[in-house]
Amino acid sequence: MPLAPAALLADDVRVRRQLDAARKDPLTGLPGRDALTDRTERLARTHREQLHVLVADADGLKTVNDSLGHAAGDALIAAIGHRLGAWAAARGGLAARLGGDEFGAVLLLPPTATLRETAALREQLDSARRAHP
Repeated sequence: MPLAPAALLADDVRVRRQLDAARKDPLTGLPGRDALTDRTERLARTHREQLHVLVADADGLKTVNDSLGHAAGDALIAAIGHRLGAWAAARGGLAARLGGDEFGAVLLLPPTATLRETAALREQLDSARRAHP
């Protein structure tokens, strides 16, 4: 017996939600490498002069995991992901978890704001590290 149109629509919505969830890192809620690559390629075609791609590595994560346990390391990764994601989104950009303790972000910044904005990001990420020794 064929499904009714409403049932097909409900199934389509469910599948789309599952696909969206699968594309996000479960620990940080950030999208993955593919989303970052896609956005970078799209922006590079039209806004190359303002395009910034940032890569961040959570230095010391192994030490946190070894000394405080993996739950503490996961909390640090989640905090970094949240802060990087909020920073990028507030500037119209996209942050992603590339894997392990590596993150990336892509956004458009005017050249005059680049140093100020990246310094602010570094302070936010450093404060996440200090909050999770």
